[in-house]
Amino acid sequence: MTQWPANTDLTLLAATTIMQPITLPVGTVLPYYISLTDITLTGPGDRKVWATSAMQTPGAQSWSMRLVGGADLTGADSRALQPVTQLATGTGNVVLSDPFTINLTGTGTSSAGVSVVRTGTGNLEILAGGSYRQDSPYGVYTAGTAIAVDSAYNTGRALASDGTVLGSIDNSLNAGYEDTLKDAAGNYLPRMYYTENGGDFLLTAQGDIGGNLKPAATGKGSDSAAIGNWLWRQGGAGLDQATAWGINFGSYVGNIDWTGPQLGLDAFSGMGTLGGGNVTLKAGGDIGKAGQGVVVAIGGSGRVKADGGLIQTGGGTLSVAAGRNVGTGGNQFVNLRGDTQVAAGDFGGLVGKDYGYNSGLDPRPLDQLKNFGIAAVAGGSFAPGDGAITVRARGDLAMGAIDDPGRVNLGQQTDGGTDGVQGTTWFTLWTGRTTVDLIAAGGDAVPLSPDQSTPILPSVMRVAANSGNIFLTPGNAGASLMMPSPDGELQLLAQGSVIENSTAFSFGRCRPRSRVLRRRSDPPGCCNPSSARPTSCRIPIFGRSETNCAIRAPLRPAPMPSAGCSHSGRTPSVMPVPPAMASSRSSMQ
Repeated sequence: MTQWPANTDLTLLAATTIMQPITLPVGTVLPYYISLTDITLTGPGDRKVWATSAMQTPGAQSWSMRLVGGADLTGADSRALQPVTQLATGTGNVVLSDPFTINLTGTGTSSAGVSVVRTGTGNLEILAGGSYRQDSPYGVYTAGTAIAVDSAYNTGRALASDGTVLGSIDNSLNAGYEDTLKDAAGNYLPRMYYTENGGDFLLTAQGDIGGNLKPAATGKGSDSAAIGNWLWRQGGAGLDQATAWGINFGSYVGNIDWTGPQLGLDAFSGMGTLGGGNVTLKAGGDIGKAGQGVVVAIGGSGRVKADGGLIQTGGGTLSVAAGRNVGTGGNQFVNLRGDTQVAAGDFGGLVGKDYGYNSGLDPRPLDQLKNFGIAAVAGGSFAPGDGAITVRARGDLAMGAIDDPGRVNLGQQTDGGTDGVQGTTWFTLWTGRTTVDLIAAGGDAVPLSPDQSTPILPSVMRVAANSGNIFLTPGNAGASLMMPSPDGELQLLAQGSVIENSTAFSFGRCRPRSRVLRRRSDPPGCCNPSSARPTSCRIPIFGRSETNCAIRAPLRPAPMPSAGCSHSGRTPSVMPVPPAMASSRSSMQ
């Protein structure tokens, strides 16, 4: 491999095509007339962790960025790509590769590092004539610009028993990491940022789009899919905290247990617009296939005023389109304030099982060619806020978990008021506009996931399998429940059958000894919870004898937006919020 020292004059390379890999050290400046067809960014050795950089001052502006692989240099538009038929095999790709390890000393555990490609209020565009992939964890996003807020909306981090965040007095090896949480004057930086006016993000590839999920330090699961690592919150009268949520782009954290703070790096690893902005992913091939999962997120922030009004910023429209399939790589789609739209061939993967077996619950003769069970691998999980999820699959559709981003586990708790005490806050970010609309046009649909972190689903769910069956798999603890709402709605429409995919409790079967009621206001075949008390009704389950459908509700209804509230685009909006929106708890560690 050829390596040129930094600051080498590359003028002689004009009109020259180089057919072998070349290493360009950091600091190399390329003349404007040189184009690269296949770029791999690497940076071995000791280095800065840019994911932990502090955000710019409120109101700061930033440039737009565009990265193009396989560009059509004869075109007037710098976004124009060469046709796939004109690209040499293996060229035209955009590959991000910067592997390194965070070797934490002290009480920390080593983990994979996270690199960044980001801007603020400018747009970020990546276009690949071939494929796009990440060979190491990356945060690729627009951050927006910071908003100056009252200090009440930035409660400090939980403190260890020695009065520091990372236990740096009791363990001096943690001191260097503690310094990254402070400014030049020694004051702690804001725990989370409130952002607005983020630029749009566009990623398009004529081939595939693949990511790289950061593995958890424990070796189980993925840090990339941990929403609580980058979306933080605070609040609750019990903690005397103003209710709010904001963004942690990246920082060292100390998760306090009985041995003291355990150091880790919490940073956004994925792609999107954390400061608000529209996100568009478009691939001619697959998106997020096995081993190349993607995390796509639209962030935002909010804070509850003293009078109960809510100020929100950020949000946008998330659009994902795959020419082939959205694969089984552990994908995740998050949108705190706006609609999410996914279109693909297959969304996830399904394999039929239990052919000719229906547990004896169907009085009709058995069909040896009909499967009464399904093995599903989800095309992705979702975390909606104030917006709708729409998934359109030309073939099969397998949903992952549908989580409430305001109720996920946090990577860093708040100061509970006493050294060693942590404050934990949770609240729903769902509203009456939070809906799920799924269509499998040419195959089967599996709308529920056994990996659901909580059994609560949005109040509106519509599922259609136009040419196949619907298989219902119960969620956490064998239950799949829906939020209470005066406009709640459950629709299950299948060309074939609606089949329960487990012997546990789900939409298609009530708990043993449960009392099934039907309100007079409910039309036949409709489950429509309209109060905070437990409610249920009856729906026919085709392919079996009629089965009771129970929808249970929490004791409190979800907060609903007031009339006239604007949630479109990225314009700040104000709406009243019930006092019960934020609850909290404190725990001594």
